[in-house]
Amino acid sequence: MFGRRVVIALAMVAGFGPAVAHAQYGTGAAGATGSAAYGAGSAAAGAAGAATGGWGSGVVNSIYDRPASAYAYDAPDVDLYFGASIPTSHWNDYVNTGGVVGAFAGYRWGLSDNVALGVVVNPSFSIGGTDLGGNCRYSYCSGKETSSTFSIGLGPKLSFIEGPTQISLAVTGAYFRDIAGVLDSDGAGLAIHAAVTRDLGWYGLNAGIFGRFEEQFLSPYPGNGNGRFNGRNDQVNDRQMIMAGLQLGWNGPAPVVAAPVPPPPPPAPMRKKIVLRGVNFDYDKATLQPAGRPILDEAAEILKANPDVNVEVRGFTDSRGSDAYNQRLSERRAQTVKNYLVSRGVSPSRLTTRGYGESDPVATNETEAGRAQNRRVELIPQ
Repeated sequence: MFGRRVVIALAMVAGFGPAVAHAQYGTGAAGATGSAAYGAGSAAAGAAGAATGGWGSGVVNSIYDRPASAYAYDAPDVDLYFGASIPTSHWNDYVNTGGVVGAFAGYRWGLSDNVALGVVVNPSFSIGGTDLGGNCRYSYCSGKETSSTFSIGLGPKLSFIEGPTQISLAVTGAYFRDIAGVLDSDGAGLAIHAAVTRDLGWYGLNAGIFGRFEEQFLSPYPGNGNGRFNGRNDQVNDRQMIMAGLQLGWNGPAPVVAAPVPPPPPPAPMRKKIVLRGVNFDYDKATLQPAGRPILDEAAEILKANPDVNVEVRGFTDSRGSDAYNQRLSERRAQTVKNYLVSRGVSPSRLTTRGYGESDPVATNETEAGRAQNRRVELIPQ
Protein backbone atom coordinates (compact mmCIF):
# COMPACT_ATOMS: atom_id res chain seq x y z
CA MET A 1 0.00 0.00 0.00
CA PHE A 2 2.82 2.37 0.87
CA GLY A 3 4.53 1.87 -2.44
CA ARG A 4 1.25 2.45 -4.31
CA ARG A 5 0.85 5.81 -2.63
CA VAL A 6 4.31 6.79 -3.77
CA VAL A 7 3.58 5.88 -7.37
CA ILE A 8 0.19 7.59 -7.35
CA ALA A 9 1.97 10.76 -6.30
CA LEU A 10 4.44 10.23 -9.11
CA ALA A 11 1.52 9.90 -11.51
CA MET A 12 0.18 13.24 -10.37
CA VAL A 13 3.55 14.83 -10.97
CA ALA A 14 4.47 13.12 -14.20
CA GLY A 15 1.22 11.86 -15.67
CA PHE A 16 -1.03 14.87 -16.15
CA GLY A 17 1.10 17.34 -17.98
CA PRO A 18 0.98 20.82 -16.45
CA ALA A 19 -1.58 19.78 -13.85
CA VAL A 20 1.18 18.71 -11.48
CA ALA A 21 1.23 18.24 -7.75
CA HIS A 22 4.05 17.82 -5.27
CA ALA A 23 3.81 14.94 -2.90
CA GLN A 24 6.03 15.12 0.17
CA TYR A 25 6.45 11.73 1.65
CA GLY A 26 6.61 10.65 5.22
CA THR A 27 9.54 9.71 7.34
CA GLY A 28 10.82 6.57 8.90
CA ALA A 29 13.39 3.98 8.00
CA ALA A 30 12.87 2.13 4.77
CA GLY A 31 10.33 -0.60 5.28
CA ALA A 32 10.34 -0.03 9.07
CA THR A 33 6.81 1.14 9.64
CA GLY A 34 5.18 0.69 6.25
CA SER A 35 3.40 4.05 6.71
CA ALA A 36 3.65 7.31 4.79
CA ALA A 37 2.61 10.85 5.43
CA TYR A 38 2.43 12.82 2.28
CA GLY A 39 1.00 16.29 1.51
CA ALA A 40 -2.72 15.85 1.18
CA GLY A 41 -3.20 19.37 -0.08
CA SER A 42 -0.72 18.94 -2.91
CA ALA A 43 -2.11 15.53 -3.78
CA ALA A 44 -5.57 17.06 -3.95
CA ALA A 45 -4.25 19.62 -6.39
CA GLY A 46 -2.86 16.87 -8.57
CA ALA A 47 -6.14 14.97 -8.44
CA ALA A 48 -7.98 18.11 -9.52
CA GLY A 49 -5.63 18.44 -12.46
CA ALA A 50 -6.32 14.84 -13.41
CA ALA A 51 -10.07 15.26 -13.07
CA THR A 52 -10.13 18.20 -15.42
CA GLY A 53 -7.75 16.71 -17.92
CA GLY A 54 -5.15 19.36 -17.28
CA TRP A 55 -5.07 22.77 -18.88
CA GLY A 56 -5.53 21.34 -22.37
CA SER A 57 -9.29 21.66 -21.93
CA GLY A 58 -9.29 25.19 -20.51
CA VAL A 59 -12.55 27.07 -20.69
CA VAL A 60 -12.76 30.22 -22.76
CA ASN A 61 -15.06 32.86 -21.33
CA SER A 62 -16.43 34.74 -24.31
CA ILE A 63 -18.04 38.13 -23.75
CA TYR A 64 -20.61 39.26 -26.31
CA ASP A 65 -20.45 42.85 -27.29
CA ARG A 66 -21.69 44.91 -30.18
CA PRO A 67 -19.66 44.88 -33.39
CA ALA A 68 -16.55 47.05 -33.37
CA SER A 69 -17.62 50.65 -34.00
CA ALA A 70 -16.14 54.08 -33.40
CA TYR A 71 -19.50 55.31 -32.09
CA ALA A 72 -20.79 54.92 -28.57
CA TYR A 73 -24.34 53.58 -28.26
CA ASP A 74 -25.52 54.44 -24.75
CA ALA A 75 -23.90 57.87 -24.60
CA PRO A 76 -24.38 61.63 -25.03
CA ASP A 77 -25.26 62.80 -28.54
CA VAL A 78 -24.00 66.25 -29.53
CA ASP A 79 -23.84 67.84 -33.00
CA LEU A 80 -23.00 71.27 -34.42
CA TYR A 81 -24.04 72.18 -37.95
CA PHE A 82 -23.66 75.23 -40.21
CA GLY A 83 -24.41 75.86 -43.86
CA ALA A 84 -26.64 77.61 -46.37
CA SER A 85 -30.36 78.29 -45.96
CA ILE A 86 -32.59 78.57 -49.01
CA PRO A 87 -36.17 79.86 -48.60
CA THR A 88 -38.82 78.15 -50.73
CA SER A 89 -42.54 78.48 -51.44
CA HIS A 90 -43.96 81.89 -50.49
CA TRP A 91 -40.97 82.90 -48.42
CA ASN A 92 -38.56 83.26 -51.31
CA ASP A 93 -40.73 86.02 -52.69
CA TYR A 94 -38.61 88.47 -50.73
CA VAL A 95 -36.09 86.56 -48.58
CA ASN A 96 -32.84 85.54 -50.25
CA THR A 97 -30.47 82.68 -49.62
CA GLY A 98 -28.69 83.02 -46.29
CA GLY A 99 -27.05 80.92 -43.64
CA VAL A 100 -27.89 78.71 -40.70
CA VAL A 101 -26.08 77.54 -37.59
CA GLY A 102 -27.49 75.16 -35.00
CA ALA A 103 -26.85 72.29 -32.66
CA PHE A 104 -28.26 69.08 -31.21
CA ALA A 105 -27.76 67.99 -27.62
CA GLY A 106 -29.23 64.89 -26.03
CA TYR A 107 -28.70 61.25 -25.12
CA ARG A 108 -29.19 58.04 -27.04
CA TRP A 109 -29.59 54.35 -26.30
CA GLY A 110 -28.60 51.32 -28.36
CA LEU A 111 -31.60 49.39 -29.70
CA SER A 112 -29.60 46.73 -31.53
CA ASP A 113 -26.17 46.08 -32.96
CA ASN A 114 -26.47 48.91 -35.49
CA VAL A 115 -29.35 51.14 -34.35
CA ALA A 116 -29.55 53.81 -31.64
CA LEU A 117 -32.48 56.03 -30.63
CA GLY A 118 -32.18 59.23 -28.67
CA VAL A 119 -33.94 62.41 -27.63
CA VAL A 120 -32.39 65.75 -28.59
CA VAL A 121 -32.88 69.47 -28.05
CA ASN A 122 -32.29 71.49 -31.21
CA PRO A 123 -31.56 75.24 -31.08
CA SER A 124 -31.09 76.84 -34.51
CA PHE A 125 -30.53 80.30 -35.97
CA SER A 126 -31.05 81.33 -39.60
CA ILE A 127 -30.52 84.62 -41.38
CA GLY A 128 -31.16 85.83 -44.93
CA GLY A 129 -31.22 89.04 -46.90
CA THR A 130 -34.50 90.67 -47.87
CA ASP A 131 -35.41 91.96 -51.31
CA LEU A 132 -38.54 94.12 -51.15
CA GLY A 133 -37.86 95.72 -54.52
CA GLY A 134 -38.86 99.16 -53.26
CA ASN A 135 -42.52 98.11 -53.15
CA CYS A 136 -42.90 98.12 -49.38
CA ARG A 137 -44.97 101.21 -48.55
CA TYR A 138 -45.00 100.63 -44.81
CA SER A 139 -42.76 102.23 -42.22
CA TYR A 140 -41.74 98.88 -40.74
CA CYS A 141 -39.88 98.09 -43.95
CA SER A 142 -37.52 101.04 -43.67
CA GLY A 143 -33.82 100.10 -43.26
CA LYS A 144 -34.47 96.45 -42.65
CA GLU A 145 -32.33 94.50 -45.09
CA THR A 146 -32.11 91.15 -43.27
CA SER A 147 -34.52 88.64 -41.81
CA SER A 148 -33.44 86.27 -39.01
CA THR A 149 -35.24 83.62 -36.99
CA PHE A 150 -34.36 81.63 -33.90
CA SER A 151 -35.93 78.27 -33.07
CA ILE A 152 -35.75 75.70 -30.32
CA GLY A 153 -36.96 72.18 -30.98
CA LEU A 154 -37.33 68.84 -29.23
CA GLY A 155 -37.77 65.38 -30.68
CA PRO A 156 -36.39 61.90 -31.42
CA LYS A 157 -33.21 61.16 -33.33
CA LEU A 158 -32.65 57.78 -34.96
CA SER A 159 -29.12 56.67 -35.88
CA PHE A 160 -27.98 53.81 -38.11
CA ILE A 161 -24.35 52.78 -37.52
CA GLU A 162 -22.12 50.63 -39.69
CA GLY A 163 -18.44 50.65 -38.79
CA PRO A 164 -17.13 54.23 -38.97
CA THR A 165 -20.21 55.52 -40.83
CA GLN A 166 -23.34 56.89 -39.19
CA ILE A 167 -26.62 57.97 -40.79
CA SER A 168 -28.99 59.94 -38.57
CA LEU A 169 -32.50 61.34 -38.87
CA ALA A 170 -34.08 63.76 -36.38
CA VAL A 171 -37.64 65.06 -36.42
CA THR A 172 -38.38 67.88 -33.99
CA GLY A 173 -41.33 70.01 -33.10
CA ALA A 174 -40.10 73.57 -32.65
CA TYR A 175 -40.96 77.05 -31.51
CA PHE A 176 -39.90 79.79 -33.97
CA ARG A 177 -39.35 83.46 -33.22
CA ASP A 178 -38.40 86.29 -35.57
CA ILE A 179 -35.62 88.33 -33.98
CA ALA A 180 -34.61 90.79 -36.72
CA GLY A 181 -35.89 92.13 -40.00
CA VAL A 182 -39.29 93.16 -41.21
CA LEU A 183 -40.91 90.04 -39.73
CA ASP A 184 -42.10 89.98 -36.15
CA SER A 185 -43.96 86.75 -35.55
CA ASP A 186 -43.63 83.65 -33.42
CA GLY A 187 -45.28 80.27 -33.43
CA ALA A 188 -44.93 76.55 -33.97
CA GLY A 189 -43.28 74.55 -36.67
CA LEU A 190 -41.26 71.43 -37.35
CA ALA A 191 -37.86 70.44 -38.68
CA ILE A 192 -36.57 67.30 -40.39
CA HIS A 193 -32.80 66.93 -40.19
CA ALA A 194 -30.73 64.18 -41.87
CA ALA A 195 -26.95 63.72 -41.74
CA VAL A 196 -24.23 61.33 -42.88
CA THR A 197 -21.05 61.41 -40.81
CA ARG A 198 -17.86 59.42 -40.48
CA ASP A 199 -15.67 58.84 -37.46
CA LEU A 200 -12.54 60.99 -37.30
CA GLY A 201 -10.68 58.53 -35.06
CA TRP A 202 -10.09 61.22 -32.42
CA TYR A 203 -11.89 61.49 -29.07
CA GLY A 204 -15.19 60.20 -30.44
CA LEU A 205 -15.57 63.06 -32.97
CA ASN A 206 -17.22 62.60 -36.35
CA ALA A 207 -17.85 64.88 -39.32
CA GLY A 208 -20.00 64.89 -42.44
CA ILE A 209 -22.80 66.63 -44.27
CA PHE A 210 -26.40 67.42 -43.40
CA GLY A 211 -29.65 68.32 -45.11
CA ARG A 212 -32.54 70.02 -43.32
CA PHE A 213 -36.10 71.05 -44.03
CA GLU A 214 -38.04 73.52 -41.86
CA GLU A 215 -41.75 74.26 -41.98
CA GLN A 216 -42.74 77.33 -39.94
CA PHE A 217 -46.45 77.88 -39.43
CA LEU A 218 -45.95 81.64 -39.77
CA SER A 219 -46.72 84.19 -42.46
CA PRO A 220 -43.89 84.56 -44.98
CA TYR A 221 -44.74 88.24 -45.69
CA PRO A 222 -44.30 91.40 -43.71
CA GLY A 223 -47.57 93.23 -43.17
CA ASN A 224 -49.58 95.36 -40.87
CA GLY A 225 -52.30 92.84 -40.31
CA ASN A 226 -54.67 93.97 -43.08
CA GLY A 227 -54.12 90.71 -44.87
CA ARG A 228 -52.34 92.10 -47.92
CA PHE A 229 -48.69 92.74 -48.79
CA ASN A 230 -47.84 93.90 -52.29
CA GLY A 231 -50.99 92.25 -53.53
CA ARG A 232 -50.29 88.98 -51.67
CA ASN A 233 -52.14 87.38 -48.81
CA ASP A 234 -49.87 87.93 -45.77
CA GLN A 235 -52.02 85.62 -43.67
CA VAL A 236 -50.78 82.46 -45.42
CA ASN A 237 -49.02 80.59 -42.60
CA ASP A 238 -46.39 78.85 -44.65
CA ARG A 239 -42.65 79.48 -44.40
CA GLN A 240 -40.43 76.79 -45.80
CA MET A 241 -36.67 76.58 -45.74
CA ILE A 242 -34.20 74.05 -47.17
CA MET A 243 -30.72 73.94 -45.59
CA ALA A 244 -27.51 72.04 -46.27
CA GLY A 245 -23.94 72.16 -45.04
CA LEU A 246 -21.37 70.56 -42.78
CA GLN A 247 -21.91 68.84 -39.46
CA LEU A 248 -19.49 68.01 -36.63
CA GLY A 249 -20.59 65.55 -33.93
CA TRP A 250 -19.52 63.87 -30.71
CA ASN A 251 -21.08 60.68 -29.42
CA GLY A 252 -19.21 60.15 -26.21
CA PRO A 253 -16.04 58.15 -25.77
CA ALA A 254 -15.38 55.41 -28.26
CA PRO A 255 -16.68 52.11 -26.91
CA VAL A 256 -14.29 49.49 -25.65
CA VAL A 257 -15.11 46.18 -27.27
CA ALA A 258 -14.38 43.35 -24.91
CA ALA A 259 -12.29 40.64 -26.50
CA PRO A 260 -12.81 37.02 -25.56
CA VAL A 261 -10.79 36.11 -22.54
CA PRO A 262 -8.01 33.76 -23.63
CA PRO A 263 -7.51 30.54 -21.74
CA PRO A 264 -5.04 30.89 -18.91
CA PRO A 265 -1.56 29.71 -19.77
CA PRO A 266 -0.60 26.36 -18.34
CA PRO A 267 1.44 26.71 -15.19
CA ALA A 268 5.07 25.73 -15.33
CA PRO A 269 5.60 22.17 -14.17
CA MET A 270 6.39 22.01 -10.49
CA ARG A 271 9.82 20.48 -10.32
CA LYS A 272 9.47 19.19 -6.80
CA LYS A 273 11.51 16.29 -5.57
CA ILE A 274 9.92 12.89 -5.15
CA VAL A 275 11.55 10.91 -2.38
CA LEU A 276 10.90 7.27 -3.10
CA ARG A 277 10.52 6.01 0.44
CA GLY A 278 10.94 2.31 0.26
CA VAL A 279 13.67 2.55 -2.37
CA ASN A 280 16.64 2.58 0.01
CA PHE A 281 20.14 1.16 0.26
CA ASP A 282 22.21 -0.54 2.88
CA TYR A 283 25.21 1.24 4.28
CA ASP A 284 28.04 1.52 1.77
CA LYS A 285 25.95 -0.31 -0.85
CA ALA A 286 24.46 0.62 -4.24
CA THR A 287 22.42 -2.55 -4.54
CA LEU A 288 18.64 -2.18 -4.81
CA GLN A 289 16.77 -3.82 -1.92
CA PRO A 290 13.96 -6.23 -2.79
CA ALA A 291 11.41 -4.05 -1.00
CA GLY A 292 12.04 -1.23 -3.48
CA ARG A 293 11.43 -3.22 -6.63
CA PRO A 294 7.57 -3.12 -6.58
CA ILE A 295 7.68 0.65 -6.12
CA LEU A 296 9.97 1.10 -9.12
CA ASP A 297 7.87 -1.34 -11.16
CA GLU A 298 4.82 0.88 -10.79
CA ALA A 299 6.90 4.01 -11.39
CA ALA A 300 8.12 2.50 -14.66
CA GLU A 301 4.53 1.83 -15.80
CA ILE A 302 3.56 5.44 -15.07
CA LEU A 303 6.55 6.78 -17.00
CA LYS A 304 5.79 4.53 -19.98
CA ALA A 305 2.21 5.78 -20.02
CA ASN A 306 3.52 9.37 -20.17
CA PRO A 307 6.32 9.38 -22.74
CA ASP A 308 6.71 13.19 -22.72
CA VAL A 309 7.95 13.32 -19.13
CA ASN A 310 11.71 13.17 -18.54
CA VAL A 311 13.17 12.53 -15.11
CA GLU A 312 16.46 13.20 -13.37
CA VAL A 313 17.42 10.37 -11.00
CA ARG A 314 19.32 11.76 -8.01
CA GLY A 315 21.29 9.63 -5.58
CA PHE A 316 22.26 10.51 -1.97
CA THR A 317 24.24 9.03 0.93
CA ASP A 318 24.50 9.56 4.66
CA SER A 319 27.40 11.48 6.18
CA ARG A 320 29.69 8.59 6.99
CA GLY A 321 32.74 8.35 4.73
CA SER A 322 34.70 10.96 2.81
CA ASP A 323 33.05 13.46 0.47
CA ALA A 324 34.73 12.00 -2.59
CA TYR A 325 33.74 8.45 -1.71
CA ASN A 326 30.13 9.44 -0.95
CA GLN A 327 29.91 11.32 -4.25
CA ARG A 328 30.86 8.21 -6.21
CA LEU A 329 28.53 6.05 -4.10
CA SER A 330 25.55 8.41 -4.73
CA GLU A 331 26.22 8.28 -8.47
CA ARG A 332 26.21 4.48 -8.41
CA ARG A 333 22.88 4.47 -6.52
CA ALA A 334 21.30 6.80 -9.09
CA GLN A 335 22.62 4.59 -11.88
CA THR A 336 21.16 1.49 -10.18
CA VAL A 337 17.66 2.99 -10.17
CA LYS A 338 18.02 4.15 -13.79
CA ASN A 339 19.14 0.69 -14.89
CA TYR A 340 16.15 -0.87 -13.18
CA LEU A 341 13.68 1.52 -14.82
CA VAL A 342 15.28 0.89 -18.21
CA SER A 343 14.95 -2.85 -17.64
CA ARG A 344 11.23 -2.28 -17.16
CA GLY A 345 10.85 -0.56 -20.55
CA VAL A 346 11.54 3.13 -19.84
CA SER A 347 13.66 4.75 -22.55
CA PRO A 348 17.14 5.55 -21.22
CA SER A 349 17.07 8.87 -23.10
CA ARG A 350 14.38 10.06 -20.71
CA LEU A 351 16.47 9.36 -17.61
CA THR A 352 19.52 11.27 -16.47
CA THR A 353 21.50 10.45 -13.35
CA ARG A 354 23.37 12.62 -10.92
CA GLY A 355 24.97 12.00 -7.56
CA TYR A 356 24.76 14.52 -4.71
CA GLY A 357 26.80 12.68 -2.11
CA GLU A 358 25.91 13.49 1.48
CA SER A 359 24.51 16.95 0.61
CA ASP A 360 20.91 17.93 1.23
CA PRO A 361 20.00 15.41 3.96
CA VAL A 362 16.31 14.89 4.72
CA ALA A 363 16.93 13.71 8.28
CA THR A 364 19.60 13.88 10.95
CA ASN A 365 22.80 11.92 10.48
CA GLU A 366 23.19 11.51 14.23
CA THR A 367 20.93 8.45 14.42
CA GLU A 368 20.76 5.23 12.47
CA ALA A 369 17.14 5.89 11.51
CA GLY A 370 18.04 9.33 10.16
CA ARG A 371 21.04 7.99 8.21
CA ALA A 372 18.79 5.31 6.67
CA GLN A 373 16.48 8.01 5.37
CA ASN A 374 19.38 9.91 3.83
CA ARG A 375 20.52 6.83 1.86
CA ARG A 376 17.89 7.52 -0.77
CA VAL A 377 17.02 8.25 -4.40
CA GLU A 378 14.84 11.10 -5.66
CA LEU A 379 13.13 11.59 -9.01
CA ILE A 380 12.90 15.13 -10.38
CA PRO A 381 10.52 15.71 -13.35
CA GLN A 382 12.20 17.87 -15.99
